[in-house]
Amino acid sequence: MPGPVTAAEVDRVVGVAFDPLRHKWVFVADAAEGQVVPTPKLAGSLLMSGTVLDEHSGDMGNMVFGRPGAVLRPRGVEDVAAMVAFCAERGISVAARGAKHTVFGQGLVPDGLVVDMTSLRAVHTIGEGVADVDAGLLWHDLVVEAAGRGVRFPALTHFLGLTVGGTLSVGGISAAYRFGGQVELVREMQVVTGRGDVVWCSRERQPDLFRAALAGLGQVGIITRVRLEVVAMPDTVHTHELVFGAERMGDAFAVLRELMDRREADELFLWVWPPTGSGGPEFRVHVARFGDGTTGDRHLLRDLPEPDRHSRGEQDYLSFALTHDTMFEQVRRDGAWDRLKKPWFDVFVADEDVEDHLGALIRSMSPEDWSPGTGFVLAFPHEADGFTAPRLRVPKGTSRVWLCDALTTNSADTGSPATFSARALARNALWEQRFDVVSAPDTGADPDEGSFVYPIGAKEWTARAWRRHYGSTWPEVVAAKHRYDPRRILTPGPGMVFDADPSGPAAP
Repeated sequence: MPGPVTAAEVDRVVGVAFDPLRHKWVFVADAAEGQVVPTPKLAGSLLMSGTVLDEHSGDMGNMVFGRPGAVLRPRGVEDVAAMVAFCAERGISVAARGAKHTVFGQGLVPDGLVVDMTSLRAVHTIGEGVADVDAGLLWHDLVVEAAGRGVRFPALTHFLGLTVGGTLSVGGISAAYRFGGQVELVREMQVVTGRGDVVWCSRERQPDLFRAALAGLGQVGIITRVRLEVVAMPDTVHTHELVFGAERMGDAFAVLRELMDRREADELFLWVWPPTGSGGPEFRVHVARFGDGTTGDRHLLRDLPEPDRHSRGEQDYLSFALTHDTMFEQVRRDGAWDRLKKPWFDVFVADEDVEDHLGALIRSMSPEDWSPGTGFVLAFPHEADGFTAPRLRVPKGTSRVWLCDALTTNSADTGSPATFSARALARNALWEQRFDVVSAPDTGADPDEGSFVYPIGAKEWTARAWRRHYGSTWPEVVAAKHRYDPRRILTPGPGMVFDADPSGPAAP
């Protein structure tokens, strides 16, 4: 006996079309004869049932909402290309969505078409030095599959419940401090442009599209398949947590800098824990050394400032890689965390400024900002010369770049819940000014100097802010948009404006 019919199956049977007069997606059965344009024949599904649309109406931040008109669940790149071409011809906005992990509507497309990339999740091959995978594959699944073949991707984000194409569209930052963003480890990728063309690109083939799409926030195309660098997987990972008290932030940074300079550790990051009781925040330095090296732990940590506490661990590589997934699932267990507002603040800052700027931010944080139990601060150090992708904007003229993240929620809302989002956005704007962010409101800084927002968090962008963010590279951003998405249909969520002359200078 057949099971119940799902909403998605009803959509397939009834059929979805587009009404050009009302500029609206409709069920074919509800449309007047001759009034609608049929959609291309697809191997996958085009859906507009209420439950499906609601699923794609928000993101992890719970601050911005926008209900799409239809959702494509493609079965192959041909479906993506056909629907993007269809939408380009009619001026319909399109956005690809993976794990919905941004927090301020970056992937939303009100009344437009969402491409649900999680339908494209095949592992094509994992061979010597390269993994060839669909962009909708979760990093978690790639890590497990690769581990079974004795290899690993060198620069994993801590949380792996993200799609490969999603992190590559924003940059992808890990604790592997030698590599820059994940985008630096892409050999080749397949992109569906805003024209509906399917293009393979790399540093040698179609390099302009390659540069524009990596960390390009979905503005020139949808990444559908990638070939990534992989390396041998170690058998064992040795971990250390070095804890420094509230007055010892300088020692924590000294440890991280010294370990970076030695290049004997494999991963490094700083986790700032909220104040407890009468004490201040704790600065927890996390160190990982992969066990196939020859450097012992005592040698690794030689001549460093003595921490207040020191814990050690040893585990197999796969367990290490999945550590933060396990922690995250525990936080999400009762569903409350998923419903919280998350006005996250993420910024790249030069090494010379990081202690002053991050210290000022931490000292300014209220109990509401810390949101105990759900909020914390992170800092990821990186060698600056690892960053070469032009769309991922980081400070220049420094040897080290730090990604600082203040990951806060409304779990300790001390004011009116109705005004929490506005208060948090105003706070983030003040933090931008403290960090000398080039796109901060009312800043007069040189748009190619200072700190840069990592645009996955909560920020109200303006056209001027985007021009300042890209600085002297803005003409390249605009030119690529006109070349690959001339109807400007792709990924409207970030709020970029492309009417300016591509040859024009950045806003003063």
